[in-house]
Amino acid sequence: MNAATPALPASYNPWPHAIMAFFAVLLLALVGVVWMAVHQPSELVSTNYYDQEILYQGRMDAVRRTQALGSQVSVVYAGSQVVVSLPREHAAAVGKVHFFRPSDSHMDREFALKLDAAGRQTIDVQGLGSGRWRIRVEWAAGGETYFREENVVLGR
Repeated sequence: MNAATPALPASYNPWPHAIMAFFAVLLLALVGVVWMAVHQPSELVSTNYYDQEILYQGRMDAVRRTQALGSQVSVVYAGSQVVVSLPREHAAAVGKVHFFRPSDSHMDREFALKLDAAGRQTIDVQGLGSGRWRIRVEWAAGGETYFREENVVLGR
């Protein structure tokens, strides 16, 4: 090059900047996914699930005894109430009615089983959120345990 020839400007190459920008966006996306994964609730549906698995055979026996009662046992959602019906012979039964929300364990509710002389209990469910619930009824009568579970959609 001599003094009379002007120096050509260096041409701009965007590839190094594009590659760095790609890896920066990739790194930010990875950090975002890790952050979301860490902040997702990772609770188990039940805090004592292992103990419940050990009692599984007892639960199956209770379900079999309940099935033998047939249509005398029912859990029905009507309007803003859930009606639990057991046989009249079980009117003095001791137990509980558990409203289990599969999507959010903080919404679970439990009520003592308080049957009238006809073997029925009405539970007001207006305060519970709408959506899918599992209603579990557990009771003991005549020295035997019983169990019934129904899936119900409240608020529709």
